[in-house]
Amino acid sequence: MMRTPPVAPDVNLSLASRAQAQPVSTDLEMRAGGEVDSIARRGVLGGALATLTAALSSCGMPPLQRHYELALTVRSGGRLISGSVVQRIWFKRRRGGINAPGSTARETIGEGLVLPLGPGQGVLVSTFRLLTASDDAPDHPSNPFPGYVASYTGWVALEPLADGLLSGGGEGLDGIGRWEAVAALPPRSDWVTLSPNDLPLIVRFVDPQDPGSAVWVSPVGRSPEIVSAAVRLTDAVLTDGPVEAALPWLAAREDSSSLQDETASTRQTAVSRILHPSDLKRRLRR
Repeated sequence: MMRTPPVAPDVNLSLASRAQAQPVSTDLEMRAGGEVDSIARRGVLGGALATLTAALSSCGMPPLQRHYELALTVRSGGRLISGSVVQRIWFKRRRGGINAPGSTARETIGEGLVLPLGPGQGVLVSTFRLLTASDDAPDHPSNPFPGYVASYTGWVALEPLADGLLSGGGEGLDGIGRWEAVAALPPRSDWVTLSPNDLPLIVRFVDPQDPGSAVWVSPVGRSPEIVSAAVRLTDAVLTDGPVEAALPWLAAREDSSSLQDETASTRQTAVSRILHPSDLKRRLRR
């Protein structure tokens, strides 16, 4: 049974306890001076209250974190190859100010799932990009994903987890409310099957030694064929290491904006040109 998601207590800033009785003078000059002093005090109090409210608004909710496991099975060269990776989702609700709505901060942390496909077949790696089917997807060489758009916002596993684990898929909750409800679930869950439209962008490095050799693995393609994919909540430790072992150039490119140095002599595929090192491995930067 789903537990009630944590709700932040409301902050009640009442001024009633701060009201002070002011002496009433029968002298006109004293009353005038008192009014000026009272106005000044109210101005200071109002400024302090505004500063406190702004500070509380900027703090927002404490961040929530959950580990999840992504599992994948593919068919390549007549063989079934399976593997999994543990990643982390970090998110928080930011309170809005008096005249501004709240916002959400979220980030996926960890590294992509790595599946070695065998001699001469390269390495398959999941990324943190979200791949979305779209009739409006650009149909020209600059888009290496015909019929799809690759989002730069990052793949958020909590969406399929919320759909599969929450009663009614969390209907009636806003986006961060669904995530808070997932965060309130037990640390381990059943597997949730992913449809082709739920998958992150998956690529294959034809030559793992060459960052410019990435090609797209279509979710409905045949070479290699994605047989099954699933995700679940877990309390296992974050995966750290396999992607850098499979792609030995990645560690040196961690802080770069592209997979390959612009001065490299080898040509890049269209997929490699749009990928960033943080699509393959990312750390919390907030």
